[in-house]
Amino acid sequence: MNGEDRLSQLLDKIVNQAFTDSFGQDLPDDLLSGSVPAYASKDEYKQRTGRRFRMTKVQKDRGLTTEQAFSEFQLTLSKKKK
Repeated sequence: MNGEDRLSQLLDKIVNQAFTDSFGQDLPDDLLSGSVPAYASKDEYKQRTGRRFRMTKVQKDRGLTTEQAFSEFQLTLSKKKK
């Protein structure tokens, strides 16, 4: 792995953390407490938060589908709940 790849991964991690923090504050308490599962779909996410799900540039560069990126986003939410 070259320096550019490592820098890209580091920046992705920083951006993902900032993204998760900013959205995590606005999540319903029942979702943060773990009493209900994460969003069932991107549409439910938009309905509950008023925001549409957007992939990061790094996720696009990695060739993820929107569904795969949304699943990755949900994993960061579940880690944040713990």
